[in-house]
Amino acid sequence: MKARAWVESSRPVKYMTHADDKVETVLVFVYNAESGLFNTLSDVAHKMFAPQTYACNLCALTHSTFGMRREWREFLESLDARLEFLHADELRSRYGLMKLALPSILRKRGVALEELIDAAAINSCRTMNELELAFDNWMERDVRFAEWIQAEVKALGFQLLKVDGSQTIEEIAETIAAHFQLGGN
Repeated sequence: MKARAWVESSRPVKYMTHADDKVETVLVFVYNAESGLFNTLSDVAHKMFAPQTYACNLCALTHSTFGMRREWREFLESLDARLEFLHADELRSRYGLMKLALPSILRKRGVALEELIDAAAINSCRTMNELELAFDNWMERDVRFAEWIQAEVKALGFQLLKVDGSQTIEEIAETIAAHFQLGGN
């Protein structure tokens, strides 16, 4: 029976998006803090006078008292992805998420949001390197899942189509149409 196929997505070690994607992927970093001038000034004071009790570990790890740490900025630039940074109130108003434990790192694809790194994982990090490792662990988990899918597809005798950015959307569509004999006869 030829009408069976599986599509698998793989990506390099660093997260990348491809120009051929119809649905844009955005990494959304959500701080456990509220937006606004008063809240920002309160956060600065809190970081200066009682940093051990500061509520947002994502902010504590990635920002000094007065701005984003250079190492974190360089890490973000290496991701080659569109990034969005939100405070808790902005997450609630923009996406209607009320009960998500913060801080959090999400992936937005179209209108769908998926949590990549949850508050527990972020709050367990004590250094920026540990936070970067948590991000890399998410990437490694996705790569391992893709490898598992590939092995399962092979074991079941299905044909595998890798979607890795090396082909255009049109080329992928042609391959699928040919596999399922969808030609316009």
